[in-house]
Amino acid sequence: MSMRIRPSLLLVGAAVLASTAVLGAAPAVAATPAPEYVALGDSYSSLPADATVGASQQERACGRSTHNYPKLVAASLGLSPDALRDNTCGGAKTRDAFASQRAGSAKTGYYSAAPQLTGIGAETELVTISLGGNDGDLYSSILESCAVAPRSTAGRCAADERTRPARLSDGAVAARLARITAANERIIRAARERSPRARILVVGYPSVFAGDRTCAAIHPFRSASIPWMRSVLTERLNHAVRQAATNTRAEYVDMEPVSKGHELCSARPWINGVDDDPRAAEMHPFPEEGRAVAAAITTALRASGPRL
Repeated sequence: MSMRIRPSLLLVGAAVLASTAVLGAAPAVAATPAPEYVALGDSYSSLPADATVGASQQERACGRSTHNYPKLVAASLGLSPDALRDNTCGGAKTRDAFASQRAGSAKTGYYSAAPQLTGIGAETELVTISLGGNDGDLYSSILESCAVAPRSTAGRCAADERTRPARLSDGAVAARLARITAANERIIRAARERSPRARILVVGYPSVFAGDRTCAAIHPFRSASIPWMRSVLTERLNHAVRQAATNTRAEYVDMEPVSKGHELCSARPWINGVDDDPRAAEMHPFPEEGRAVAAAITTALRASGPRL
């Protein structure tokens, strides 16, 4: 992928410096160059992990890893650190593309993260977007509502909506997914308006659960619940996000097939279970998944044709 600065901008800059010298004006402070790559995303993009969290308060509050896929993609493309603006942040919803987010917790401290569209400008050449799983508390409400006590044999969250609370009824879930599609369309259009030249890649979510498999890593969830949880958190959520990309002619990076075989309870999972692990927060991706996303993005950039 070529990252170029337009010659016309260089000429304008030279002219400004020359006029400043002639007039004897005070030296101007150099403007911060617009980032060439801006990443938008939630915690599945920021990759919260105690072992790799960044040093700044913003990075700690957002759970932003020093080895998440935006940083790996930027390195693969040969971009300087200043050429990347990593806006990914744990807990982010699609609305946080347009408004500041109060990120963090009592453990990490808090930070007012800028709207995630911040930084996209005329010189931006790449934008990645992975948002929607937190909208309407979709992800958290499913994990909370479908968990059961250790010795309970009762199943929750089966295909029969009577086994689920009202907020997870068929109609309620369908409405949330439709809003996720519409919200992502709005984000894509806003990014394209800010940088018509940019490649915009919408990144899907990985496969989290496999079949009806359960194990010690996800002991609060019964096997009867897994198929429905998977259908929403992987298949239908990704369909909603992909539809937004299709409707706006953005590119879609499908992580579902790539991550098959690495679900929870597999021999080599890319997702942490409900236990503490310094490499990943509970029910969040391990570094291996972040590397796979970075590889999929760079492959898409190098294999596809001209920018949209």
